[in-house]
Amino acid sequence: MFSFFIIFSIFILLTFCCPLIRTTHWFVRGFDFLRVQIAIITIFYIALGFYIFSFSIEFIGILILGALNLGFDIYRIGPYTKLFSSESKKGKVKSKNIKILSGNVFIDNTDYERLISLVQREKPDILLLLETDNKWSEGVSQFQREFKYCKLIPKDNTYGMLLFSNYKLEALEVNYFIDERVPSIYTRVELDADNFFHLFCVHPRPPRPNEASSLQRDGELVAISKRIQKLNSEATLVIGDLNDVAWSHTTRLFKRLSGLLDPRVGRGFYNTFPAKYKLLACPLDHVFHSKELELTCLSVLEDIGSDHLPIKVAFNLVDRKLPDQKREEPGEDDRNEAAEISDEASQWEEPSERVDS
Repeated sequence: MFSFFIIFSIFILLTFCCPLIRTTHWFVRGFDFLRVQIAIITIFYIALGFYIFSFSIEFIGILILGALNLGFDIYRIGPYTKLFSSESKKGKVKSKNIKILSGNVFIDNTDYERLISLVQREKPDILLLLETDNKWSEGVSQFQREFKYCKLIPKDNTYGMLLFSNYKLEALEVNYFIDERVPSIYTRVELDADNFFHLFCVHPRPPRPNEASSLQRDGELVAISKRIQKLNSEATLVIGDLNDVAWSHTTRLFKRLSGLLDPRVGRGFYNTFPAKYKLLACPLDHVFHSKELELTCLSVLEDIGSDHLPIKVAFNLVDRKLPDQKREEPGEDDRNEAAEISDEASQWEEPSERVDS
Protein backbone atom coordinates (compact mmCIF):
# COMPACT_ATOMS: atom_id res chain seq x y z
CA MET A 1 0.00 0.00 0.00
CA PHE A 2 2.86 2.37 0.78
CA SER A 3 4.32 1.81 -2.72
CA PHE A 4 0.89 2.56 -4.19
CA PHE A 5 0.81 5.91 -2.38
CA ILE A 6 4.32 6.74 -3.58
CA ILE A 7 3.12 6.32 -7.19
CA PHE A 8 -0.14 8.16 -6.45
CA SER A 9 1.81 11.02 -4.85
CA ILE A 10 4.10 11.31 -7.89
CA PHE A 11 1.03 11.59 -10.11
CA ILE A 12 -0.48 14.32 -7.90
CA LEU A 13 2.86 16.15 -7.88
CA LEU A 14 3.00 16.03 -11.69
CA THR A 15 -0.55 17.39 -12.02
CA PHE A 16 0.43 20.27 -9.74
CA CYS A 17 3.85 21.13 -11.17
CA CYS A 18 3.37 20.61 -14.92
CA PRO A 19 0.86 23.46 -15.53
CA LEU A 20 3.28 25.84 -13.77
CA ILE A 21 6.05 25.12 -16.27
CA ARG A 22 6.24 27.56 -19.18
CA THR A 23 6.72 25.13 -22.04
CA THR A 24 4.75 24.11 -25.13
CA HIS A 25 5.53 20.39 -24.76
CA TRP A 26 2.38 18.33 -25.29
CA PHE A 27 2.87 16.24 -22.13
CA VAL A 28 3.02 19.31 -19.91
CA ARG A 29 0.19 21.17 -21.64
CA GLY A 30 -2.00 18.08 -21.48
CA PHE A 31 -2.40 18.53 -17.72
CA ASP A 32 -4.35 21.77 -18.41
CA PHE A 33 -7.37 19.89 -19.69
CA LEU A 34 -8.80 17.70 -16.94
CA ARG A 35 -8.48 20.01 -13.92
CA VAL A 36 -12.01 19.25 -12.69
CA GLN A 37 -11.35 15.52 -12.82
CA ILE A 38 -7.92 15.99 -11.21
CA ALA A 39 -9.56 17.94 -8.37
CA ILE A 40 -11.93 15.03 -7.73
CA ILE A 41 -9.02 12.56 -7.81
CA THR A 42 -7.11 14.78 -5.36
CA ILE A 43 -10.01 14.75 -2.88
CA PHE A 44 -10.07 10.95 -3.15
CA TYR A 45 -6.27 10.90 -2.62
CA ILE A 46 -6.58 12.90 0.61
CA ALA A 47 -9.53 10.87 1.91
CA LEU A 48 -7.86 7.54 1.15
CA GLY A 49 -4.64 8.76 2.75
CA PHE A 50 -6.48 9.63 5.94
CA TYR A 51 -8.27 6.26 5.93
CA ILE A 52 -4.99 4.34 5.53
CA PHE A 53 -2.55 6.44 7.58
CA SER A 54 -4.83 8.40 9.96
CA PHE A 55 -2.90 11.32 11.55
CA SER A 56 0.56 9.89 10.91
CA ILE A 57 3.49 11.76 9.37
CA GLU A 58 2.67 10.07 6.04
CA PHE A 59 -0.82 11.59 6.05
CA ILE A 60 0.57 15.07 6.82
CA GLY A 61 2.68 14.81 3.66
CA ILE A 62 -0.35 13.59 1.69
CA LEU A 63 -2.47 16.42 3.08
CA ILE A 64 0.07 19.12 2.19
CA LEU A 65 0.55 17.84 -1.38
CA GLY A 66 -3.18 17.29 -1.87
CA ALA A 67 -4.04 20.74 -0.48
CA LEU A 68 -1.54 22.43 -2.83
CA ASN A 69 -2.97 20.63 -5.85
CA LEU A 70 -6.56 21.24 -4.82
CA GLY A 71 -5.83 24.91 -4.15
CA PHE A 72 -4.35 25.26 -7.63
CA ASP A 73 -7.42 23.60 -9.16
CA ILE A 74 -9.75 25.92 -7.29
CA TYR A 75 -7.70 28.92 -8.44
CA ARG A 76 -7.93 27.80 -12.08
CA ILE A 77 -11.45 26.38 -12.36
CA GLY A 78 -13.19 28.29 -9.55
CA PRO A 79 -13.93 31.39 -11.67
CA TYR A 80 -15.97 29.18 -14.00
CA THR A 81 -18.47 28.37 -11.26
CA LYS A 82 -21.38 30.38 -9.90
CA LEU A 83 -19.39 31.06 -6.72
CA PHE A 84 -17.62 33.86 -8.64
CA SER A 85 -19.05 36.98 -10.23
CA SER A 86 -19.53 37.01 -13.99
CA GLU A 87 -17.42 39.02 -16.43
CA SER A 88 -20.16 39.33 -19.04
CA LYS A 89 -23.28 40.93 -17.68
CA LYS A 90 -26.45 39.52 -19.18
CA GLY A 91 -29.05 41.80 -20.73
CA LYS A 92 -32.48 41.55 -22.29
CA VAL A 93 -32.84 40.98 -26.03
CA LYS A 94 -32.81 44.27 -27.95
CA SER A 95 -33.24 45.21 -31.59
CA LYS A 96 -29.59 44.67 -32.56
CA ASN A 97 -29.40 41.09 -31.30
CA ILE A 98 -27.13 38.57 -33.02
CA LYS A 99 -27.72 34.82 -32.61
CA ILE A 100 -24.77 32.54 -33.31
CA LEU A 101 -24.41 28.76 -33.42
CA SER A 102 -20.97 27.13 -33.56
CA GLY A 103 -20.07 23.46 -33.67
CA ASN A 104 -17.32 21.02 -34.51
CA VAL A 105 -19.28 18.45 -36.52
CA PHE A 106 -16.61 15.67 -36.57
CA ILE A 107 -15.41 14.89 -40.07
CA ASP A 108 -16.50 11.21 -40.01
CA ASN A 109 -20.01 12.05 -38.82
CA THR A 110 -22.55 11.71 -41.65
CA ASP A 111 -25.71 12.58 -39.73
CA TYR A 112 -26.29 15.79 -41.67
CA GLU A 113 -30.03 15.84 -41.02
CA ARG A 114 -29.48 15.97 -37.27
CA LEU A 115 -27.52 19.19 -37.62
CA ILE A 116 -29.91 20.61 -40.22
CA SER A 117 -32.88 20.06 -37.88
CA LEU A 118 -31.02 21.78 -35.05
CA VAL A 119 -30.16 24.81 -37.18
CA GLN A 120 -33.72 25.10 -38.50
CA ARG A 121 -35.04 25.01 -34.92
CA GLU A 122 -32.53 27.51 -33.48
CA LYS A 123 -32.53 29.86 -36.49
CA PRO A 124 -29.12 31.47 -35.89
CA ASP A 125 -28.06 34.61 -37.72
CA ILE A 126 -24.53 33.22 -38.02
CA LEU A 127 -23.53 29.55 -38.25
CA LEU A 128 -19.96 28.25 -37.99
CA LEU A 129 -19.23 24.58 -38.71
CA LEU A 130 -15.77 23.15 -38.04
CA GLU A 131 -13.97 19.97 -39.14
CA THR A 132 -15.89 20.02 -42.43
CA ASP A 133 -14.82 18.37 -45.69
CA ASN A 134 -16.44 18.33 -49.14
CA LYS A 135 -18.96 15.71 -48.01
CA TRP A 136 -20.10 18.00 -45.23
CA SER A 137 -20.26 20.95 -47.60
CA GLU A 138 -22.53 18.94 -49.86
CA GLY A 139 -24.51 17.45 -46.96
CA VAL A 140 -25.55 20.89 -45.69
CA SER A 141 -25.64 22.61 -49.09
CA GLN A 142 -29.15 23.88 -48.38
CA PHE A 143 -27.63 26.38 -45.95
CA GLN A 144 -26.18 28.18 -48.98
CA ARG A 145 -29.76 28.96 -49.95
CA GLU A 146 -31.10 29.58 -46.45
CA PHE A 147 -28.37 32.05 -45.46
CA LYS A 148 -27.61 35.16 -47.50
CA TYR A 149 -23.82 34.97 -47.28
CA CYS A 150 -21.29 32.17 -46.82
CA LYS A 151 -17.62 31.30 -46.93
CA LEU A 152 -16.79 27.65 -47.53
CA ILE A 153 -13.35 26.19 -46.79
CA PRO A 154 -13.84 22.41 -46.90
CA LYS A 155 -10.74 20.36 -46.09
CA ASP A 156 -10.14 16.66 -45.61
CA ASN A 157 -7.52 17.20 -42.86
CA THR A 158 -10.14 17.95 -40.11
CA TYR A 159 -9.56 21.72 -40.28
CA GLY A 160 -12.22 22.75 -42.78
CA MET A 161 -14.61 25.62 -41.98
CA LEU A 162 -18.06 26.53 -43.26
CA LEU A 163 -19.34 29.98 -42.30
CA PHE A 164 -22.94 31.05 -43.03
CA SER A 165 -24.48 34.42 -42.22
CA ASN A 166 -27.64 36.42 -42.71
CA TYR A 167 -25.54 39.56 -42.33
CA LYS A 168 -23.11 40.86 -44.91
CA LEU A 169 -19.54 39.60 -44.51
CA GLU A 170 -17.21 42.46 -45.44
CA ALA A 171 -13.41 42.49 -45.74
CA LEU A 172 -13.37 38.71 -45.39
CA GLU A 173 -9.96 37.06 -45.02
CA VAL A 174 -8.87 33.44 -44.79
CA ASN A 175 -5.65 33.42 -42.77
CA TYR A 176 -3.05 30.71 -42.27
CA PHE A 177 -1.10 32.20 -39.40
CA ILE A 178 1.16 29.25 -38.56
CA ASP A 179 0.29 26.23 -40.69
CA GLU A 180 -0.73 26.57 -44.34
CA ARG A 181 -3.19 23.70 -43.87
CA VAL A 182 -5.01 25.18 -40.87
CA PRO A 183 -7.19 28.21 -41.73
CA SER A 184 -8.95 30.81 -39.64
CA ILE A 185 -11.49 33.38 -40.83
CA TYR A 186 -11.70 37.09 -40.18
CA THR A 187 -14.59 39.21 -41.37
CA ARG A 188 -16.45 42.40 -40.51
CA VAL A 189 -20.11 41.54 -40.00
CA GLU A 190 -22.38 44.41 -41.05
CA LEU A 191 -25.79 44.51 -39.38
CA ASP A 192 -26.69 47.66 -41.30
CA ALA A 193 -24.98 50.75 -42.70
CA ASP A 194 -24.00 52.04 -39.25
CA ASN A 195 -23.51 48.91 -37.13
CA PHE A 196 -20.94 46.15 -37.41
CA PHE A 197 -18.65 43.90 -35.40
CA HIS A 198 -15.45 42.03 -36.12
CA LEU A 199 -15.64 38.24 -36.18
CA PHE A 200 -12.78 35.75 -35.86
CA CYS A 201 -13.48 32.04 -36.48
CA VAL A 202 -10.74 29.78 -35.17
CA HIS A 203 -9.75 26.12 -34.93
CA PRO A 204 -6.02 25.86 -34.11
CA ARG A 205 -4.17 22.59 -33.75
CA PRO A 206 -4.07 20.82 -30.38
CA PRO A 207 -0.95 19.69 -28.52
CA ARG A 208 -0.27 16.13 -29.75
CA PRO A 209 2.39 13.50 -29.02
CA ASN A 210 3.38 13.13 -32.68
CA GLU A 211 3.97 16.89 -32.97
CA ALA A 212 5.49 17.27 -29.47
CA SER A 213 4.28 20.84 -28.95
CA SER A 214 1.34 23.20 -28.51
CA LEU A 215 3.29 25.92 -30.33
CA GLN A 216 1.02 25.96 -33.40
CA ARG A 217 -2.06 26.52 -31.25
CA ASP A 218 -0.39 29.07 -28.97
CA GLY A 219 1.14 30.94 -31.91
CA GLU A 220 -2.19 31.24 -33.69
CA LEU A 221 -3.95 32.59 -30.59
CA VAL A 222 -1.20 35.17 -30.08
CA ALA A 223 -1.43 36.18 -33.75
CA ILE A 224 -5.20 36.67 -33.47
CA SER A 225 -4.83 38.66 -30.25
CA LYS A 226 -2.44 41.01 -32.06
CA ARG A 227 -5.02 41.53 -34.79
CA ILE A 228 -7.66 42.32 -32.18
CA GLN A 229 -5.39 44.87 -30.51
CA LYS A 230 -5.32 46.84 -33.78
CA LEU A 231 -9.11 47.17 -34.02
CA ASN A 232 -9.32 50.33 -31.87
CA SER A 233 -11.62 48.72 -29.28
CA GLU A 234 -14.40 48.10 -31.80
CA ALA A 235 -16.98 45.37 -31.19
CA THR A 236 -15.25 42.01 -31.58
CA LEU A 237 -16.24 38.36 -31.28
CA VAL A 238 -14.06 35.22 -31.37
CA ILE A 239 -15.72 31.82 -31.75
CA GLY A 240 -14.52 28.30 -32.44
CA ASP A 241 -12.80 25.19 -31.16
CA LEU A 242 -9.55 26.36 -29.54
CA ASN A 243 -8.41 22.84 -28.68
CA ASP A 244 -7.78 24.23 -25.23
CA VAL A 245 -9.74 24.68 -22.02
CA ALA A 246 -10.98 27.98 -20.64
CA TRP A 247 -8.72 27.92 -17.56
CA SER A 248 -5.42 27.00 -19.23
CA HIS A 249 -2.49 29.40 -19.16
CA THR A 250 -2.64 29.81 -22.95
CA THR A 251 -6.33 30.72 -23.09
CA ARG A 252 -6.04 33.09 -20.14
CA LEU A 253 -3.04 34.73 -21.83
CA PHE A 254 -5.11 35.12 -25.01
CA LYS A 255 -7.89 36.76 -23.00
CA ARG A 256 -5.56 39.30 -21.43
CA LEU A 257 -3.77 40.11 -24.68
CA SER A 258 -6.99 40.49 -26.67
CA GLY A 259 -8.88 42.33 -23.93
CA LEU A 260 -11.94 40.15 -24.53
CA LEU A 261 -14.40 38.73 -22.01
CA ASP A 262 -15.38 35.11 -21.39
CA PRO A 263 -19.15 34.71 -20.81
CA ARG A 264 -18.56 31.42 -18.94
CA VAL A 265 -16.84 33.16 -16.02
CA GLY A 266 -19.26 33.09 -13.08
CA ARG A 267 -21.72 30.88 -15.00
CA GLY A 268 -20.32 27.41 -15.52
CA PHE A 269 -17.97 25.21 -17.52
CA TYR A 270 -20.23 24.71 -20.56
CA ASN A 271 -18.42 21.48 -21.46
CA THR A 272 -18.55 20.49 -25.13
CA PHE A 273 -16.01 17.65 -25.53
CA PRO A 274 -16.12 14.67 -25.53
CA ALA A 275 -19.86 14.61 -26.15
CA LYS A 276 -20.39 10.98 -25.18
CA TYR A 277 -18.14 10.76 -22.11
CA LYS A 278 -19.52 13.20 -19.55
CA LEU A 279 -17.01 12.27 -16.84
CA LEU A 280 -14.15 13.42 -19.08
CA ALA A 281 -15.94 16.47 -20.50
CA CYS A 282 -14.22 19.86 -20.69
CA PRO A 283 -14.89 23.20 -22.46
CA LEU A 284 -13.03 23.13 -25.80
CA ASP A 285 -15.47 25.27 -27.81
CA HIS A 286 -15.21 28.95 -26.98
CA VAL A 287 -16.79 32.35 -27.29
CA PHE A 288 -14.98 35.58 -26.38
CA HIS A 289 -16.40 39.06 -26.84
CA SER A 290 -15.59 42.73 -26.34
CA LYS A 291 -17.42 45.15 -24.05
CA GLU A 292 -19.50 46.47 -26.94
CA LEU A 293 -21.37 43.17 -27.07
CA GLU A 294 -23.93 42.41 -24.35
CA LEU A 295 -24.66 38.74 -23.68
CA THR A 296 -28.30 37.61 -23.90
CA CYS A 297 -27.94 33.82 -24.27
CA LEU A 298 -25.32 31.13 -23.75
CA SER A 299 -26.01 27.39 -23.84
CA VAL A 300 -24.61 24.05 -24.95
CA LEU A 301 -26.96 22.21 -27.30
CA GLU A 302 -27.75 18.53 -27.80
CA ASP A 303 -25.70 15.81 -29.46
CA ILE A 304 -25.49 16.04 -33.28
CA GLY A 305 -23.54 12.81 -33.74
CA SER A 306 -20.19 14.56 -33.30
CA ASP A 307 -17.57 14.17 -30.58
CA HIS A 308 -18.30 17.84 -29.75
CA LEU A 309 -21.54 19.43 -28.63
CA PRO A 310 -22.54 22.65 -30.43
CA ILE A 311 -22.74 25.92 -28.54
CA LYS A 312 -25.31 28.71 -28.94
CA VAL A 313 -24.72 32.32 -27.97
CA ALA A 314 -26.48 35.63 -28.57
CA PHE A 315 -25.44 39.26 -28.07
CA ASN A 316 -26.83 42.74 -28.28
CA LEU A 317 -24.64 45.19 -30.16
CA VAL A 318 -24.59 48.28 -27.93
CA ASP A 319 -23.49 51.81 -28.74
CA ARG A 320 -21.00 52.05 -25.88
CA LYS A 321 -18.76 49.93 -23.67
CA LEU A 322 -20.74 48.45 -20.83
CA PRO A 323 -18.97 49.76 -17.69
CA ASP A 324 -19.78 46.78 -15.43
CA GLN A 325 -18.08 44.25 -17.70
CA LYS A 326 -14.58 43.90 -16.25
CA ARG A 327 -11.72 42.64 -18.40
CA GLU A 328 -8.22 41.50 -17.44
CA GLU A 329 -5.36 43.75 -18.53
CA PRO A 330 -2.12 42.26 -19.92
CA GLY A 331 1.10 42.82 -18.01
CA GLU A 332 4.66 43.19 -19.21
CA ASP A 333 5.28 39.48 -18.63
CA ASP A 334 2.30 38.69 -20.89
CA ARG A 335 3.69 40.87 -23.67
CA ASN A 336 7.14 39.32 -23.35
CA GLU A 337 5.70 35.80 -23.43
CA ALA A 338 3.58 36.65 -26.48
CA ALA A 339 6.70 37.95 -28.26
CA GLU A 340 8.56 34.73 -27.46
CA ILE A 341 5.68 32.59 -28.73
CA SER A 342 5.50 34.63 -31.94
CA ASP A 343 9.24 34.28 -32.53
CA GLU A 344 9.18 30.52 -31.96
CA ALA A 345 6.05 30.05 -34.07
CA SER A 346 7.62 31.98 -36.98
CA GLN A 347 10.41 29.37 -37.05
CA TRP A 348 8.05 26.39 -36.88
CA GLU A 349 8.41 23.89 -39.73
CA GLU A 350 5.46 22.00 -41.12
CA PRO A 351 5.46 18.27 -40.27
CA SER A 352 5.09 15.79 -43.09
CA GLU A 353 2.43 13.60 -41.44
CA ARG A 354 -1.33 14.09 -41.67
CA VAL A 355 -2.80 16.83 -39.50
CA ASP A 356 -5.65 15.68 -37.27
CA SER A 357 -7.68 17.56 -34.70
